[in-house]
Amino acid sequence: MRTLYLVIGIGIVVGSLVALFADPLAISLNNKSATSLFRLFSIFVAGSMPFLIVDGLFLPVGRTGLASLFNILTRLVVLTSCALPVWIFGASLEQAVIVLGLSQISLTVFLILTSAWTYRSSGGNENIVRIKEQVKYALPIIGAGVFGALFIQLDKLVVSLMATPEIFAVYSNGALENPLVQIVTVASSVVIAAELVQVRDAGDHAGFVTLWSRAIRKIGTLVIPMSCFLFAFSYEAVVLLFSSKYSDSSPIFAVYVMLAPIRIVSFGTLFMALNKNRYYLLGHIIACVANVPVVLLGYFLLGPLGAAIGVVIVSYVLAAGLLRIGARELKTELKQMFPWRSLLNILVSVIPATLISRLLVNWLDLGMVLGLIAGGVLFTIIGGVSMIASKAVDLGEWPILGRISILQRR
Repeated sequence: MRTLYLVIGIGIVVGSLVALFADPLAISLNNKSATSLFRLFSIFVAGSMPFLIVDGLFLPVGRTGLASLFNILTRLVVLTSCALPVWIFGASLEQAVIVLGLSQISLTVFLILTSAWTYRSSGGNENIVRIKEQVKYALPIIGAGVFGALFIQLDKLVVSLMATPEIFAVYSNGALENPLVQIVTVASSVVIAAELVQVRDAGDHAGFVTLWSRAIRKIGTLVIPMSCFLFAFSYEAVVLLFSSKYSDSSPIFAVYVMLAPIRIVSFGTLFMALNKNRYYLLGHIIACVANVPVVLLGYFLLGPLGAAIGVVIVSYVLAAGLLRIGARELKTELKQMFPWRSLLNILVSVIPATLISRLLVNWLDLGMVLGLIAGGVLFTIIGGVSMIASKAVDLGEWPILGRISILQRR
């Protein structure tokens, strides 16, 4: 619990700094009117910091379900407390940010109460460690979270400084990642986190790698087809979210969809299980430093689209570097850490479904909403059958699909 209180204190400090420097931040984005938004957003920043260590809070006492719950809630709170009020109820941005901040603070109070109950019900056997050791454990995780959040905003900062407000609006509306990818990844990774620690402590590197790669493969079975569909229907997705006024954002959104294959890897879970959090932090610091020149070069060469491509390139390089470190620590090969052949088979198996659904929706001219729904249904049917028939999906890892194996025999 002391670690949690320590991180809450750090969150309050960081949130206060955001509020204090709200004016310079707004000026850097060429939007002086955003000062009040930054000050309101500082509440969310302060409240979100403790959720960077939820794995460390609950996994040591065997509460993987609680760790998974809070990891999912932190990602849902943005959608339910900010995006939905604006999109559905027409709330102003300031109202949405206020709701977001209050929701995050409420979630933090829930986290404190749940953590206190968890440790009390476990007999109060919380490990008593020195404050120095707590800081040593917590700071790399917090730092990686901070630099990770900074990394995904740097391209927007660069474009805001280089482009007109109209172009920046187009870019920022397209530079979005699919939140479902993170929810699926986090939920799956937290479930296996405790087991990863157990096999690591037992010195079973082969078992660690097998468990890790199997989790990636299962997550990829869901994420890669979903990403292919969103890539093909990026125009409809952007128009439905932001209206036809921002239809030019669809190429940016399509590029951002390409981040999904590496988002299925939960590097935080990996390095916490390996007890090598400093590598996780160092990788994010290097990525932030590299992101600015790469995004600038991409912008000068291809405009806003090039900036998005730059983010994808740096992200893949970061992922490759972190996987390489993980492979070295586990004394295995890189291809064992990331089952790219299996993921490539999934990708190839759903390409026909992507093309057929896209071409058929274009030919029928069904409109935005109906076209997206019809395309999704068609893609799911054709893609699912193709994945099973081509054996891109191991039905042994999906017991619920075992009954469909008869299709393979026929």
